[in-house]
Amino acid sequence: MVLTERLLRLIARLNQVPSEAGTISISSASYLDIELNTVASGATYSLTLDKSTYTYTATSSDETTILVAIAALLSSLEATVTVSNSHLYIDKTDHSSGYSVSISTNMTLNEIGSPLEFACDTYGEIDPDVGTVTKIVTQIFGWNSVKNNVEATVGREDETDSELRQRYGSAVFQTGSAMVESIQAAIADLDGVTMANVYENVSDEIDSDGRPPHSIEAVVYGGTKSEIAEVLWKKKAPGISTYGSVEVDVTDSQSIKHTMKFNRPTVKSVWIKAVLEENPDEDFAADNPTEVQSLILAKGQALSVGQDVILQRFLGPIYSGTTGIGTVTITAAVSDTTPASSDYSADNISIGAREIADFSTDRIEVTTA
Repeated sequence: MVLTERLLRLIARLNQVPSEAGTISISSASYLDIELNTVASGATYSLTLDKSTYTYTATSSDETTILVAIAALLSSLEATVTVSNSHLYIDKTDHSSGYSVSISTNMTLNEIGSPLEFACDTYGEIDPDVGTVTKIVTQIFGWNSVKNNVEATVGREDETDSELRQRYGSAVFQTGSAMVESIQAAIADLDGVTMANVYENVSDEIDSDGRPPHSIEAVVYGGTKSEIAEVLWKKKAPGISTYGSVEVDVTDSQSIKHTMKFNRPTVKSVWIKAVLEENPDEDFAADNPTEVQSLILAKGQALSVGQDVILQRFLGPIYSGTTGIGTVTITAAVSDTTPASSDYSADNISIGAREIADFSTDRIEVTTA
């Protein structure tokens, strides 16, 4: 049997280093290529995926007809099921998990793909596009291909001083439970999470942000879905529901599944222009533009989910961290592409509860008047 490995997740924190040992296995198959050993009218073909068994008794000796009939039985699967060149292909929609598979003896598994978690050996905010990681560095017999079919959990650079202070401030809540602060602190402490906010609706009505009655909503930037869901399950109070578009099943000690929900924030790319005027009473440092750029970046990266961009709050760090600057004029714009000069404004930028302001050096322009 020829096996194919289809890589499903790349954690870009730690280039293609397995985060733990993994096996391409029929106990966890997200991709299947099936052929028929024997083709005969009256033969019974059986395929079991997890606990669901699909059985077809052939009324024809035509191979394609049999495969198409089996594919029709699988129409309810959350997967792409196709028949081509005497092969039945099953490609799971959610590539973060696989099926437990068994087949009858008159069928053959030609190829299977299993989800494995890989890690990047370079630290930083490395985010490969889905489908672009395709190289096997160390060849292993039976492993034919690799592909990142799921978005990466993006890493980050070393924690800044301001981020450390922010994390320390929330750490006092981590030992608690059933509190918005303790849930938020526990999620924020997860590997890969850079920002997290937790909101609650304690009323008996749907609130203005669409949260159901007696629910909590976590908005999390970074981190793996499964770890975030585990925190929500362990930390939330009984009877309190979770709200969001990301859904993950968590299994309790009695093997009962519970669906935890949360949201990922919409990233708003912020562009900054800062114009510096010299103070005639002080020496204007030659590296002031570069230093101001770094100070703006640090201040912006310290903003959490849902925090507005208040332009005047950038002035304090600039004046205290430099010498020779008399006046600073800051304008900003929000755009996914390079904005026009007319798009910049001195107005503050409003950030919604499910949004996060994103700052980058290449979007911060500092000049002198």
